[in-house]
Amino acid sequence: MDDVKPCTTEWASAQVAEYAKRRSDYVLFGDTLAQVLQHAADLYAPLAIVQVRAKGIPSFAEKCLRKCKKYRQPVDQLTDLCGGRIIVHTQAQVERVSRFIEEHFEIDWANSEDIGRRLKTAEFGYRSVHYIVTFKRGVFPTKDVPVKVPARLYGGKRGMSNPRAEIQVRTLLQHAWADVGHDLLYKGGFEAPEVWRREYARLAAMLETADGAMSRVHADMRRFVSSYKAYMTREQMAEELELLRFVRENDPENMGLALRLAGVANAAESWADAIDALSPFERSGESPVLRELGVAYCGKGRGAPKGATYRRGQALLEKAAGDPDAGASALLALAESWRGVDDRKAREAFERAFEALPDDPHALAGYLEYQIALGNDLGPTSAAAPAIAAAIRTCESRALASVDIPGSYFTAGFLYLLQGDPYAALDAYAKGVERSEAAHQPSTALGMLERIGPAAAHLTGYPWAVRLLQVALAARFPDKATSAVVRGLATTGAAPVAEPVVMVAGGCDPARADEFERYRDMLVRGMAEFCGTVIGGGTREGVSGFVGEAAGSNPAIHALSYLPKLLPIDATLDERYSEVRAIDDAGFTPMGPLQAWIDIVAAEIDPARVRLIGINGGRISAAEYRIALALGATVALVTDSGREAAKLVPDTRWGDSERLIDMPADAASIRAYVGGTCVPVPEGLREAIAREMHEVYRRDKERELRPDEPALASWDELIPEFRRSSLQHAGDIFAKLALIGLEAVPVADREPELYVIPEKQVEVLAEIEHGRWNVERLLEGWRYGPMKDVKKRLSPYLVPWSDLSDPIREYDRAFIRAIPETLARQGYEVRKRA
Repeated sequence: MDDVKPCTTEWASAQVAEYAKRRSDYVLFGDTLAQVLQHAADLYAPLAIVQVRAKGIPSFAEKCLRKCKKYRQPVDQLTDLCGGRIIVHTQAQVERVSRFIEEHFEIDWANSEDIGRRLKTAEFGYRSVHYIVTFKRGVFPTKDVPVKVPARLYGGKRGMSNPRAEIQVRTLLQHAWADVGHDLLYKGGFEAPEVWRREYARLAAMLETADGAMSRVHADMRRFVSSYKAYMTREQMAEELELLRFVRENDPENMGLALRLAGVANAAESWADAIDALSPFERSGESPVLRELGVAYCGKGRGAPKGATYRRGQALLEKAAGDPDAGASALLALAESWRGVDDRKAREAFERAFEALPDDPHALAGYLEYQIALGNDLGPTSAAAPAIAAAIRTCESRALASVDIPGSYFTAGFLYLLQGDPYAALDAYAKGVERSEAAHQPSTALGMLERIGPAAAHLTGYPWAVRLLQVALAARFPDKATSAVVRGLATTGAAPVAEPVVMVAGGCDPARADEFERYRDMLVRGMAEFCGTVIGGGTREGVSGFVGEAAGSNPAIHALSYLPKLLPIDATLDERYSEVRAIDDAGFTPMGPLQAWIDIVAAEIDPARVRLIGINGGRISAAEYRIALALGATVALVTDSGREAAKLVPDTRWGDSERLIDMPADAASIRAYVGGTCVPVPEGLREAIAREMHEVYRRDKERELRPDEPALASWDELIPEFRRSSLQHAGDIFAKLALIGLEAVPVADREPELYVIPEKQVEVLAEIEHGRWNVERLLEGWRYGPMKDVKKRLSPYLVPWSDLSDPIREYDRAFIRAIPETLARQGYEVRKRA
């Protein structure tokens, strides 16, 4: 079939014939999957409807032609040749069944989707969780699911060649909408008239409306509206404050307006504005006024909690908390004001706050914090287990809406630790660090952990969370105290980590080698010119071994690892690493990468200058990716390598991180991303070359000069993004020439001779130039999209060189061919190295 032109009748017929041969496998797959899902439904959703079937041949034929541009070999690429559906009654059942699927199947996360999260705020309708699954060896049968999976359904040499199925999980109402509206409206092969689209939208809205849901939405929205940080940047809050000050001048007696101004001011930590706005209304005795005023005075006096300003704030909060109808939130604010100031009063205040607000996560966390500290044991957590689980759900819900940030994350992290889920705790703490805007936020979270330290020191994950917060304070909010703490934690007797620094993380499980082994050559070739420190796993297995191989072939790499003193039996020390630093943890844990970060920060290296590459990986790698983002490093994940590298970009919490990059899987892009080559261009010459290259580009595009085309402006008027692009391009020229055995030397007594770069070498360097362009665009916030969209920063060219069309490749070739002439204008001659 490879020699048949796609999207033709001949091609489609061949695909259909091939699927017809294989369909019996998918029928067997469907029968087996139906049995498994029915058992799961019996356990977690007894009234659920289970539907499973193999795709029919006519349906396959239609999809072949409709999707022929995307799928050139649909029999091997389509993920829904077998489809299952489990329809339950409640969203809680959706979540439980989804958890069952995630725990018992191999999930293709890159192709799975929670469509409910994709819908916009104002959209109703088709919501469903879609998983692309493969049967996992050694799982079934179980006691609860006594289903034996035929061996051929696992794939492999003697099994199916594309052993995947799609499972949809949805509620009855979601299914009703899908049956009545979605499939007809969006899968009919036509654009429905607007009048019917509106009718279906109204129907969807009715299906989603329920009294209980509306009451929860109302409460959540009230919380959201008062959480200005959820929808305003600091700049927007400053603009809002300026506007409200102006309005207040014309309506000084309006207490509601003053409260609104104070709410924005407190969110922006502009304490003086809040105090100025509410002081005239203090005598009203209104609880909301006293609370906001108390928060403002405590904020203003935070540096001296025993001083008059701070104590005045506490007195106002105490007074506000006396209101039986509206004082609960003030009581919680009062309790938090005593945290770290007076343990006895904090414990008493949190007891009162928890009694008044038993469903509030912060009240519960504070109550448990001081009960554990008082008794020096974790006993109180057992009785509170259901409340902890509910509080975590509330924190996650608030965080999803950006409400109470970063507090929701830090509280969730604390509760996850008490629940015994250390990796979820580390994830939440990392996100809290990333979203922190002031030192007191991670400092408060660290204080909570330190107070329960005697009881929790041996709690799995407790030391990880403490170390993360310690290094975060020194990295994000450095001062003498936090820097001294990190220096004290740095590896004893080790030389300071030297820049530039690249961290490499990812899969190391030999049983999963087929998932990441094909990226070995990409990483080794991508780091062939790197000069600096590369921090990897230190063992020969998997991605850690890729780093060892790169170091073995490039002596300019200082390969550094952090390993437990006693390696697990299935791990082999990679002696190609230059240095191994010992950590105290038994086995592999996140403490290794955390110690690496401690040494980096202790060496006074800004995390923003550190870059991490992620390939595949499990839960430790997932933690590494998140810790690096939290501290401010740039993280490039090769998402098509699967597992944790594929999960992070679509993660609703992390996917919008400015420093997270979906990295094309090619060596040229890795080379450009790590930088640090040993052949730099002198700074003055770099700008001169960049100017010259830009003018050549403008002349080549002369006919396209338009006022609205920023890339074609003159050098002096060029926006910083495009100027950086030209400078980066120029800065890589000498290194590119060195790759093909050339050098550029100054010529003073004659005109430089123009060297003609052979076309084979032009092709090599053009591919490298495209990789450099890929990374440059990605670092500027661009992402892949099928159509170019400058406003949305989408480009169809953010792909490996092999996926580019020849006309697009020609742009890069032209740049390479022009190098000798460009350098000649600066008095440099390109020649072969002696």
